[in-house]
This record gives sequence, C-alpha cells and structure tokens, in this order.
Amino acid sequence: MTGCNLSHAVLAGTQLQAAQLAGADLRDADLSGADLMGAQLTKAQLDRCRLEGADLSDAMLSGASFLKADLSGAQLLRADLSGAILLQAQLARASLQGAILDANTQLDPKWRLVWELATNGGAWRNLAGKDLSLAGLRRANFTGAKLAQANLKQADLSEAQAMKADFSGANLNGANLQGATLTAAKFSSADLQGANLENADLSGADLRGANLFGARLENAVMLETNLSGAIMPDGSRED
Repeated sequence: MTGCNLSHAVLAGTQLQAAQLAGADLRDADLSGADLMGAQLTKAQLDRCRLEGADLSDAMLSGASFLKADLSGAQLLRADLSGAILLQAQLARASLQGAILDANTQLDPKWRLVWELATNGGAWRNLAGKDLSLAGLRRANFTGAKLAQANLKQADLSEAQAMKADFSGANLNGANLQGATLTAAKFSSADLQGANLENADLSGADLRGANLFGARLENAVMLETNLSGAIMPDGSRED
C-alpha cells in the first residue's frame, strides 16, 4: 500500500498495525480510532485527516504532513515525528510521551512544550502563566513546579506526580487529576470547577479560596488539607 491514494477514505476503527503506508495520500481520510501502531507512514500526506483516538504508538511518521489534522486523544507514544509537519493540528489530550521530534519538526510552540513536559517532566520548573490547556500530561512529574496562574483547563494530569507544586490561581476547570499525587501542593484561589480529583492524594494541600464547584472528590485523600474559604462541589463555602 506504499504510495497509495486513500484520500477521503473512511477507515475509522480499522486495524492497520505495522501497515506499509509510506508516501500514502490520506488527506481528509477518517482514521479515527484506527490502530496504526508501528505503521510505516514516512512522508505520508495526512492533512486534515481525522485521527481522534487513533493509536500511532511506535509509528514511523518522519516527514509526514499532519497540517490541520485532528489528533485529539491520539496515542503517539515513541512515534518518530522527525521532520513531520503538525502545524495547526489538534492535539488535545494526545499522548506525546517519548515521541521523537527534531529541529525540523514543525509544531506549534505550545505543543512542543507539552511534548517536552510529557517526555521529560516539569519538576521544579517555572511554568507560571503557561498555556497548557487540553494538554495530555498523564503521569508527568511536576514535583515542586511553579504553575501559578497557568491555564490547565481540561488538561489530563491523571496519575501525575505534583508534590509541593504551586497551582495558585491556576485554571484547572474540567482538568483530570484522577489518582494524582498532590501532597502539600498549593491550589489557593485555583479554579477547579468540574475537575476530576477521584483517588487523588491532597494530604497537606492548600486549597484556600479554591473553587471546587462540581468537582469529583470520591476517595480523595484529604488529611490536613486546608479548605478555608473554598467553594465545595455542592456550592457550599467552607469557613
């Protein structure tokens, strides 16, 4: 199938593991939910392609073009993206850990930062005010990181390590923090409306004045958590 024309093809959910699609024309195709793990897509044309939830782990994507493609929720773990074009691509909650990027990879600066944090972590880094909305940062290490006033709206931080991190005033509206380790973290005046904090460890965390309206706190550990002035999930305010 190398170099074949599959533009506008509907291949949603198709099993294409290790498929040989180098140089293929897949522009405007629907590959949402497709399994392309280990596929050979070097220099393939995937502009405007639908790849939501697709698995591209370990795929060879060097020199491929994903201009305006939708990669929301896609798995790009360890994928080779050297020289790939991803400008204006949608990468909401895509998994970029371990993906290979180089100086020739064309990627919007926000998503290059997300890739860097997903792959190398952000422990003790100053990320205050950064736009990390919709970022896929599952299991990332943010120990001691400064994220005050950062935009993490609807970001995936599930199972992240963020002990002693500073999220003061951050926008975490709708963020997924399920199972995250947030001991002694600062969330004062943070927007946590609708956030998922199930099974998160908030022991010793500072949530003074935080907005937790609609947040999910089932099985969260909240030993010595400071909730003074916080708006609780039911809309009540702590004294």
